[in-house]
Amino acid sequence: MDYWHRIRQAAGPEPLIIPGAAGAITQNGKLLLVRHNLLKKWQIPGGVQEVGETIQRTAEREICEELGVQLRVGPLIGVYSGPQWMIEYPDGVKVQQLTFFFSMQGPLTPIRIQESEIADYRFFAPDEIPQDTFECCRQKVLDWASFTGRTVFR
Repeated sequence: MDYWHRIRQAAGPEPLIIPGAAGAITQNGKLLLVRHNLLKKWQIPGGVQEVGETIQRTAEREICEELGVQLRVGPLIGVYSGPQWMIEYPDGVKVQQLTFFFSMQGPLTPIRIQESEIADYRFFAPDEIPQDTFECCRQKVLDWASFTGRTVFR
């Protein structure tokens, strides 16, 4: 998170393109979503890449930080890079995402959310996604549900 704050300070209010990773954690045909404290919406767990790490390590680290579980990246489901994936924070700062969305693998141990960042988590079937879910995450859910081994680029 220090990296993110340093970038924001240097760029000021200028919109930025920030690389990050998200992970599909599944259970019984359902996908895990988290409700973010700051943005008050449901999303797929993940976050910003830090200097010195691979995008795969970003997904693993962010999921471990947010949920307290050790999972490894599996297949790359999709890459999301268009201007339609812009997120605006409550302070007016805008970030265009460049997100790598992976299927996560490994045994799912009990989840312990990082309460400073995550308010709640739940598993949802693709047709049960809450209305207050980020549009980019709605697309990721659809891509996960229809994934056949071929990465999509959006």
